Amino acid sequence: MKIQLEGMEDILNKVKELSTGREFEECNKGIIKKTQQLAKDKMRPRVPNSLDNSMSGRKGYRPNGHAKDNIPVSKIKNKKGYFYGSVGWETGDTSEYFYIKFVNYGTSKMKPKAFIQQTYDEIEKPLDQIAIEEYENLIRKLGE
Repeated sequence: MKIQLEGMEDILNKVKELSTGREFEECNKGIIKKTQQLAKDKMRPRVPNSLDNSMSGRKGYRPNGHAKDNIPVSKIKNKKGYFYGSVGWETGDTSEYFYIKFVNYGTSKMKPKAFIQQTYDEIEKPLDQIAIEEYENLIRKLGE
């Protein structure tokens, strides 16, 4: 999932003008954390789970619990001044609940459920609102 915030030029310019680089970074990290939590909360009910997970995972090894209760949330990363994080399983995932990626992305014998994309589609607009609120809070704080 990649998020591009639009229509925020004025707010971003004001934040950059009033804040130090550190304050701006901390605000961005806060936005990422809140959006990751929102994505996880919205994804959880979409992740399919069996009534009996004794057939889930690798043969000879069965995970405790269900994938929907163990949605991965990455640490916040910084690449060239842009902060980002991920929620959900990626195609190269080898974690304990790796098998759920096949349900999401599909296989040659199974159509994709695409619950990660469905989650992104649902939260795209609220993500913009979270960013606007956080930037406005920072502007108010710095203006005092």
